[in-house]
Amino acid sequence: MNNQQMNNKYWKFSNIKIVHKVWIGFLLVIALSTAISLVALQSF
Repeated sequence: MNNQQMNNKYWKFSNIKIVHKVWIGFLLVIALSTAISLVALQSF
């Protein structure tokens, strides 16, 4: 395996990690907004 292939694999891996973090953040935001709206509905 040459250096170029190593770099490509590393970049793919780091891109997957970034996408993973974005998805986790996205899901957290959805969960938080859902929880907040539920609490708001209950308080009315």
